[in-house]
Amino acid sequence: MIAPIAGKFRKQVIKDITISLTLGAAGGAAWWNLYHIPNVQRQLIMTQKFNNLRERRQ
Repeated sequence: MIAPIAGKFRKQVIKDITISLTLGAAGGAAWWNLYHIPNVQRQLIMTQKFNNLRERRQ
C-alpha cells in the first residue's frame, strides 16, 4: 500500500514557519545582547568623557 500524504504540506509549512521564527528570535536576541548593547554602552561612556572634558574647559 501507498502511505497517505494528506496533511504533509501543512505540517511542513508549520514546521518551516516555527523554525524561521525561532531562529529569527534567537538571532535577534544575540544581536541585541552581543552587539547593540555593548555599542550603546561604549557610546554613552564616550559621551560622558566628552561632556566632562567640555565642563573642565569652561
